[in-house]
Amino acid sequence: MWFNIFLMLFPLYFIIISAMKTNGEFYNSAFALPQNLWETLKENMTMAFTGLVGSVQYTPFGTMLFNTVFLSVVSLIVMVTVALLAGYAMGTRNFKGKSAFTIFLLTIQTVPFFGYIMPMYLFADKMKLTNNLMGVVPIFVAVSLPSTIILMQGFFSSFPKAVEEAALIDGCGEVKKLFYIVIPMAKGPIASMAIINFMGYWNEIAISSLMLNDGKLRTINIGVLMTNTQTGTMNYAYVFALLVLSAVPNFIFFTIFQKKIIGGISLGSVKG
Repeated sequence: MWFNIFLMLFPLYFIIISAMKTNGEFYNSAFALPQNLWETLKENMTMAFTGLVGSVQYTPFGTMLFNTVFLSVVSLIVMVTVALLAGYAMGTRNFKGKSAFTIFLLTIQTVPFFGYIMPMYLFADKMKLTNNLMGVVPIFVAVSLPSTIILMQGFFSSFPKAVEEAALIDGCGEVKKLFYIVIPMAKGPIASMAIINFMGYWNEIAISSLMLNDGKLRTINIGVLMTNTQTGTMNYAYVFALLVLSAVPNFIFFTIFQKKIIGGISLGSVKG
């Protein structure tokens, strides 16, 4: 257990310590403690927020943060809306083609992601969706939607029929029943899946790096990845400052919602 704890905490320690060093200090000794800790940290954070590293201008952290938040939040709203309606319909209703659609969703998940990323890019480029934040949103949603629908279907398949029937007897239509009965009773599973997908959107790197080539549209992860492309050299002080800043939102988010994240792992696996 202690060995596993060390393996998990040492990279975090290394990133934080490295963010407090100058580039020269890092090259001299990657594992040595920083000399002017707070002053160097302040300088490195200034580089990260302004994006100005010497004479090279990178994307400022604030711009990358906005892009990341925008993609994550908008994609999440669309995904939750579609997955909720589809999962509810598939879990509580019998209709023609339901079995075929379920098999289709399961089959999609067996295809490796990198098996369809190039056709997806060619289609997006043809539809003028590249280098456009709103154009990336449907791709984010499409990739995460099949698994989310299946999990929501698993939850709604055990949804009490008596509650729905009582609502209909009391005069609730389908829309009113959905908003006043179904969603309040399913807010736990909905929140769990929303949080898990939000973290996936936040940490996504493959789609963003392929679809967003404009420096002003970079997400945080792409900003870290692309730090050595403009000059061909790596400024480690700037890179580790970015890594620390990019880890802070994840740490806060996970700390606040850890119970929902853990609860969402078993969503749909147990009925009753």
